[in-house]
Amino acid sequence: MKKKIHIAIIVIIMLILSIIPVRASTPNQSYNETYWSNEAAAPDAYEAVERYNGQMMGTDSLVEPKDISVDEKGFVYIADTGNNRIVVLDNQMQLVSSIHEVTINGEVSALSKPQGVYASGGYIYIADTENGRALKITGDGIVKAQYLIPKVSEYTSEFYRPVKLAVDKDNMVFILSEGVYQGFLLYEGNGNFKSFFGSARVQPTFKLLMDKLWKRLLSKQQRNSMRNYVPTEYENLTMDDNGFLYACCLHTDNNVEQIRKLNYLGNNIYPYTGNFGEKSSVYYKQTSIITTFTDVVISEDNILFGLDNTRGRVYGFDQEGNRLFEFGALGEMEGAFQSAESIDVKGQTIYVLDSKNGTITLFKPTEYGSLILEVISYYSQGKFAQAQELWGRLLKMNTNLELAYSGMGEALLKSGKYKEAIQNFKQGNNPERESVAFAKYRAQLIRKNPVLISCILIALLVVILLLSRRKFWQKRHMRRKEERKADGSINSTLKVARQTLSHPITTMTELKYKRYRNWLLVGIVLVWWFLLRIAIREWTGFRFNSYEEGSLNIFMELLFSIVPFVLFCLANWACCSILDGEGRFDEICTFIALAIVPYLLIQTLGIPLSNLFCLTEKDFFEWLLLFGNLWTAFLLFQAVRITHQYSAVKTILLILISIIGIVIILFLILLIVALVLQMYSFVITIVSEMSYTG
Repeated sequence: MKKKIHIAIIVIIMLILSIIPVRASTPNQSYNETYWSNEAAAPDAYEAVERYNGQMMGTDSLVEPKDISVDEKGFVYIADTGNNRIVVLDNQMQLVSSIHEVTINGEVSALSKPQGVYASGGYIYIADTENGRALKITGDGIVKAQYLIPKVSEYTSEFYRPVKLAVDKDNMVFILSEGVYQGFLLYEGNGNFKSFFGSARVQPTFKLLMDKLWKRLLSKQQRNSMRNYVPTEYENLTMDDNGFLYACCLHTDNNVEQIRKLNYLGNNIYPYTGNFGEKSSVYYKQTSIITTFTDVVISEDNILFGLDNTRGRVYGFDQEGNRLFEFGALGEMEGAFQSAESIDVKGQTIYVLDSKNGTITLFKPTEYGSLILEVISYYSQGKFAQAQELWGRLLKMNTNLELAYSGMGEALLKSGKYKEAIQNFKQGNNPERESVAFAKYRAQLIRKNPVLISCILIALLVVILLLSRRKFWQKRHMRRKEERKADGSINSTLKVARQTLSHPITTMTELKYKRYRNWLLVGIVLVWWFLLRIAIREWTGFRFNSYEEGSLNIFMELLFSIVPFVLFCLANWACCSILDGEGRFDEICTFIALAIVPYLLIQTLGIPLSNLFCLTEKDFFEWLLLFGNLWTAFLLFQAVRITHQYSAVKTILLILISIIGIVIILFLILLIVALVLQMYSFVITIVSEMSYTG
């Protein structure tokens, strides 16, 4: 009896749960992309609050809608392309009207596949694509102006298909038309064509530069048969309250400047941070696609939202190009999209149009998202002190938000707390601002400790002068003369290295005469090189360090310090017989090791200097490293020349042949590895077949 009662209770509970409406939550895809392109978990900045289809709006289903616009009153306008109409909704997302036809000078004209709509100043602007026109109409469909194909010689396109449009505060109309590479078409409010605007420049690539070089050498007929490079075509546009035009490109060469902010001259002034979309590629039909932005919109708080059709995501950026957050995904659940087509914003509500599902999803900021919007507002106004508390609250909610650390650093920098600012900029991976804070902190230390700094500099100067005196080295040589044993001792090895640095040609010539070889020297140089690579990764100053913390791989460092040396020596030894070289393998290794010493010495010196210099002094730092590289190149040339007793021309020829030899050796190694792997796979397959048949 009790068992039957329990079963009945369970059935009743299941029936009750089955009739309770369950709302699908927004897919939790939120993350921050760090300075090193790693994805770090982050709270949701926006959440989906409702998704409307045609029936919920009080109209027929939307068919392939292409654009959405929200006016000052919160009314929503949809370019329902498949149904040849413009749908007008009130601020409660309910149908107000459906515009299929417009009236032009008393005559009725039907819309045909409109792909763009923009509401401004009480008027509706429509890109009536298939009719080859753009219209300015009233709410009841009366046409006030038409924007037709420009009658100018500069317009070279064979057709006129307006697809998107926007209007500025002076009622100037910017129209995007398919197949037009001169930028946007700019019209006056009354319909008169004025000019082209904002032509996207061609991004320089290696292939473009090579084609330009070939065109200079070819005939006119051959040049005409080659590919012509045209600017990237825009995908969408919007206007802000200050008259700046924001635009996005579906694809760009090198995947740069996908989002642009054009000033009144048509120049892009939006900073490219390399962080507009995803850095990982999607491969489609042998084409690498990183992010495909189909629409952009600017909020009242100057937050830029970009809509990525490839991944169904919305990205938020500030006016400095920093990515603030992202949300959305591909899918069927609420907060995800099948084909994200268009976006608009009113207040803090974001409207995203899905062209495949024919739906509009409304997003509102979470507590975390509201904090970001508020702190960015303070930050953009230069109110760093007010923003500091909010940055702290954000870091409690998301310790992976690098922008928050930079924001804290800015507040501390303004208040004169340079040391704390340095630490925050480091945590925010912001070397530019960390360098500014370090320069101020360094100046502060010098002002507070002038005597100590002066004593340190004088002591260093005395040591340098003492070490440079010949008598000092002679006395030191006499004191340690008894300690020296064979030519291969450490002291003798160090002496040879020092003499090579100061008198390279004379020293190497004498060593060649003695048939000098020293495996101890080779070992010291290789160990030094290996340890130096580790030290560069771990101890180079933050502002000059291009390696991610914690990414050290001892095996790879060992590989890249020893293998290049061994390969060059082997290739040089193998190729010298072709040109009658006199060098033996042990001599080649010894002389090459001597030639590398300046590089190792300057790189070692660069580690402490990188912690003392700021980015404004990087030219001196880079010149120092370049000097070490050139010095090593000169010694490497002399080492090969003297070892084999070659002329200068013959030496250059041997070096080039040696480089080719390295490529051949690497190819043979890879070939052998591939054969071994195939053989291993073959043996495993045979063993598996035998065990199966047995």
